[in-house]
Amino acid sequence: MKKYLKIFDSLIKNRKLPQSLILLSYSKYRKRNLSKYIAQYLITGEKPDMDNVDEFDHADLKFIYNDKGNIIKKDQIKNGMEFISKTPYSQNNNVLILEDSEYMNETSANMLLKRLEEPPEYSYIILLVSNREDLLPTILSRCQIFRIYEESREEIKKYFNNTNLQASDINYFYNLINYDYHNIDFSNYIKIKKEFFDFIGERNSISDIIQFVDKFLNARDSTFYFNMIVSFLYTFLRDVCFIQNNDKNKCIIWKEFFKENKNLDLYSNIFIIVEKIENYYKNKQIAINKRYFLLNLFLNLYDKE
Repeated sequence: MKKYLKIFDSLIKNRKLPQSLILLSYSKYRKRNLSKYIAQYLITGEKPDMDNVDEFDHADLKFIYNDKGNIIKKDQIKNGMEFISKTPYSQNNNVLILEDSEYMNETSANMLLKRLEEPPEYSYIILLVSNREDLLPTILSRCQIFRIYEESREEIKKYFNNTNLQASDINYFYNLINYDYHNIDFSNYIKIKKEFFDFIGERNSISDIIQFVDKFLNARDSTFYFNMIVSFLYTFLRDVCFIQNNDKNKCIIWKEFFKENKNLDLYSNIFIIVEKIENYYKNKQIAINKRYFLLNLFLNLYDKE
């Protein structure tokens, strides 16, 4: 993260920061903190302390959060446009941060586009994006894109400093592209990982599959469990594909599992399931029946037609 702070420190100090920019990264945590760092610097005129930026709040900052992955509505964009049109209280700058900007519908995107074409002198718009392909080309062309690369394995290990990480866990978090590990409760992660791999290593009946799925989806934090199960299944099947194709140049994530379990004939329809999961990730803003989705994946996994 330090190298990105240096880049933005220099741009802000020399007044060369573009008024419309995109922070591109799969990590919601990194995008949020970096965007707030930029906003605090622009509003206060002083270099912020990165450890405290998450707590920064100011009348000249509007952050449109999107924790639930919903489509961003026209009214939200309208309120954002009205905000950056006002004179800043600090006499420095207004900053609008729009999370999951690719979740805008066409109407919202076109409303934002008009402001990007003619931004007020004292306003900055920061778009937080995971997938640039889901943004309108006209929006991309009016913003400078900063690709924020993910953490190294050493940074991940440092983040989970007081935990007993295995090599497979580090590989998993390093390759995790659709779920932000900074939001993970590590004790729950260990629990669900064990139960998942105990389950996936056996041929399961329909009743076993239903019991496994319902156990987690009936829990209090069902969304967390759903995301983890889908992510475990996706990375697991990825490994199976590499092993079946003898592709040793690829990084096998769950090496510990495959050392003890070599019967890969249990599984079928692997590419179909992987495609379904990828389609889910691509269209994550569209509501789905979580129970039906998981049951469908696992039932297909053991189907030998």
